[in-house]
Amino acid sequence: MSGLGTGEFSIGGELWPGLSKLIEECGEVLQVGGKLIGSEGRTDHWSGDLNKMLVEELGDLRAAITFFMEANAIDAASVSVRHREKLALFWHWHRTTNATRKDPTHATGETAK
Repeated sequence: MSGLGTGEFSIGGELWPGLSKLIEECGEVLQVGGKLIGSEGRTDHWSGDLNKMLVEELGDLRAAITFFMEANAIDAASVSVRHREKLALFWHWHRTTNATRKDPTHATGETAK
């Protein structure tokens, strides 16, 4: 290692500026997600309103992603192509999973009796 400090990866750093903030914000979204899973999806939590916290953390993450891309000259058009492809796949999975849950015969190809 070249003796770089973690400040190089922070906002204002010269090497991958904003990476530490991006990772931090990812972690905060994960933390709220963990609380939602732990509370079986209920948003009333001893630490606060999980829906409100999730909205705030997603906004923070989105800002961190945008900053990181801009500060590191990452091609937004290329990221957008990947974003659209992945989003379409996620929606496909969502529709397929919902169809299977609503009609258990969907997955096996059997007809309902």
